[in-house]
Amino acid sequence: MRAGGRARTRPARQRRKEARPQELLDAALALFVEKGYAATRADEVARRAGVAKGTLYLYYP
Repeated sequence: MRAGGRARTRPARQRRKEARPQELLDAALALFVEKGYAATRADEVARRAGVAKGTLYLYYP
């Protein structure tokens, strides 16, 4: 606990970073269902997940 009685938590950015791989997978799966695997592009997955295409490749090279 910190002074003032508040528990120490991870910053929002860190929590988001930890959730991002699953968000990318969820976006990809949704697009695979809608368009099919072969018709889905990496930039579409990134857009659906709300990240840059480079971020997608950071997590899934």
